[in-house]
Amino acid sequence: MDISVFIATPMRPILTGPNKNLEIGPFNTNYNNIEADVTRAGLSIHPNNWNDPLIVDSNENTSWKFYPTEDFFFHAIPYDVR
Repeated sequence: MDISVFIATPMRPILTGPNKNLEIGPFNTNYNNIEADVTRAGLSIHPNNWNDPLIVDSNENTSWKFYPTEDFFFHAIPYDVR
C-alpha cells in the first residue's frame, strides 16, 4: 500500500502491522473561519499529535516516514460556506 495521510488529531496515530510506503503529514488545508467550523463540529486543533505516532507490532516489512513539508502545496477551498 502506498498512501499519504494528512491528519490533525489530539491522540497519537497508531501504526500497526506492515505499513508499506506510508507517509504522514499534518492536515494542511486552510480557509476563512476554519477555527469556527472545527469548534462547531465539537473538535479541537490543539493538541495536534500527528507527528508522534505510536508504533505497535512493528516488523521489518514496515516502511513509513513523515511527509516532506517542502512538498506541500496550497490547497484552496473555492467556496464560501454560510
